[in-house]
Amino acid sequence: MNKRIILIVSVLLCSSFLKAEAQVYDIVIYGATASGVTAAVAASGAGAKVLLVEPGRYVGGMVTGGLSHTDYGDRTVIGGLTYRFYQKVAEHYKTQVFYWRGPEPHIGEQIMLDWLKEFKVDLWLGKRIAKAEKSKYNIEKIVFTDGSEVRAKVFIDAGYEGDLMARAGVSYTWGREGSRDYN
Repeated sequence: MNKRIILIVSVLLCSSFLKAEAQVYDIVIYGATASGVTAAVAASGAGAKVLLVEPGRYVGGMVTGGLSHTDYGDRTVIGGLTYRFYQKVAEHYKTQVFYWRGPEPHIGEQIMLDWLKEFKVDLWLGKRIAKAEKSKYNIEKIVFTDGSEVRAKVFIDAGYEGDLMARAGVSYTWGREGSRDYN
């Protein structure tokens, strides 16, 4: 009986020592939507250590999830990484930029995955947020449902549902802002 208790206590002590410390980044982006990917690539390109976390299994959000034929109106206002995305699409289909307004989902996702690799952005897929710990004004750490944790100087919520901001208790509103409310 005593050997059994000693074994149980030993296992519990060892498991508490094996718990991994939170990983630390300059910027953590929650949501691998197209906006999340471009934010990650831009931040990493500027020298930040970046982690992109996606609760699902895919990268690119609606742009790579079937809504890839986009209505962009005036093409002259498209620049930066968005324009580079369209350039990559054109290269893949061997046509001019903007001829093909949206790639097949797997092509768009591969373009974004290639960017993340090129810019050395760490990517965690299948990580759902369980809680966000914050100081008075700043998110300090997020904890995922699998128990893993991450700390950062800056957190960005690039998901469609605002899960990170909700877990952090950030106030929000919905609908259109009225001019009488915000002058």
